[in-house]
Amino acid sequence: MKQINFNRYKSYLNINRYKGYTHYLFYVVAFVGFVTFVYLSIPLFFDYEKSKSSIENKIYKEFNLKTSINGTIKYVFLPSPQIKISNLTIKDPIKESKDLGEVENVALPIPFKKLTSIKKMEFNKLELKNLRINLNLNDFNKYRKEFFPQFKSKDIEALGSEIKLFDDKKYITKLNNINFTYISSLTVDEATLKGKLFENNIIINFKNKKNSKNSKIFSIKYPNLKFAANIVLSEGDSKNIFQGNGSLSLNQSKINLVFDWKENLLNIKKGNIRNEFLNGKINGEIKFLPFFNFDLNLDLNSFNFKTLAQIIMKKDDNFINDFLFLNNKINGSVNISLDKIYSGVKLVKSLESKINFVNRDIIIERLLISLGKLGAADVTGMVKDGTKLIFNKNLFIDNAKYFYSRFGIYNNSTEPKSLFISGSFNIKKPKIFLDELTTDVDLKKEDINYYQKEFNQTVLDNGYKTLFDFRNIREYVRIISDENN
Repeated sequence: MKQINFNRYKSYLNINRYKGYTHYLFYVVAFVGFVTFVYLSIPLFFDYEKSKSSIENKIYKEFNLKTSINGTIKYVFLPSPQIKISNLTIKDPIKESKDLGEVENVALPIPFKKLTSIKKMEFNKLELKNLRINLNLNDFNKYRKEFFPQFKSKDIEALGSEIKLFDDKKYITKLNNINFTYISSLTVDEATLKGKLFENNIIINFKNKKNSKNSKIFSIKYPNLKFAANIVLSEGDSKNIFQGNGSLSLNQSKINLVFDWKENLLNIKKGNIRNEFLNGKINGEIKFLPFFNFDLNLDLNSFNFKTLAQIIMKKDDNFINDFLFLNNKINGSVNISLDKIYSGVKLVKSLESKINFVNRDIIIERLLISLGKLGAADVTGMVKDGTKLIFNKNLFIDNAKYFYSRFGIYNNSTEPKSLFISGSFNIKKPKIFLDELTTDVDLKKEDINYYQKEFNQTVLDNGYKTLFDFRNIREYVRIISDENN
């Protein structure tokens, strides 16, 4: 009797059963895919041309922006369901008749469950590409009072954008290459702007914590300028004054502040500043709009000129020029009071100064230098474009004998002396030019030229490396003293 291999038939039955399941699964997937495709295709049949006002209202309701659709509207469902709009105008939130900016391309992602009709349609997010905004800084306070406090929105993203800043009709500058994100949750609203200001990268971040006393956190980073700031604000009082504290860093300098903020004015009540050269206190005002301006007071406990000189002596001559070359948007004034100076030679005891920053120039309105028992000096001048120092200097020597002894010179004269010098100094390529030199003795032009030549050869022989070496200055004083004797 022939034996039957049941395992063989069992395997055959399993294969056929598997094929049956595969076909069944294929039909299920195909059916689900077809139904999904049909569902996703429903918005293709809507008349968007007649629904422009409805979509504009939805944008206002969900993103708090008043808009006008000037271009086309179309629906796409790949890679996700969304409405795409070309040429959208954003209206001014205060003056609706005025245009604030334009957007070339807009995308509005739609939740999967909200595709059955335009009335039920909602948007997850507002995506803007090539946004162009013209912002009048004189209107900023109106936005802050009337628009920002009531602003509520779903997530917003803007890529490849630009903001031009104006003072009324006068163009000031622009932020370009902007990537902006706004994210809203139950606990915090956060906005981040990355772009370029004055052709340098800038990052600005703002957080509004909804259930916190210190509710507003603002930070800014200017990497190319090695500047960073972090500011925390409390809720405003009945007079719309915000209490705050903050920290700022510029290069190696650190500043901590306690301040009031109202409108566009930062009133620094107290603060401290510290770096490897100095430490002290700071107070005053900083105004941000319509132009950046400041009026600050620096009360410094000490200044380590010796450390600064050692660093400069290791740098090339372009270091000072680069350090003093300012952006032409920096304007303001600083009053400086300095109690103690560490210099090694112990000539300068203290100083007081007022310095004005005007566009790219640094104006030394007042510089009073105490030389202790030696006397005092009074300097005025201007640093032009970071390349040239124009100066006038009065030097008053109370005791000539004591003065000369500091330079290793024997002189029995104790009579007070005075010296007036005017001229200019090439900062980029260190060299001095004397226009006028007046002492107790009338000096001829050839005498002035002689002193100028000796200074350049003795003190500036190797640029800043020899300028900050006191031995060269002492040698120069000896030379001109021998000449006078």
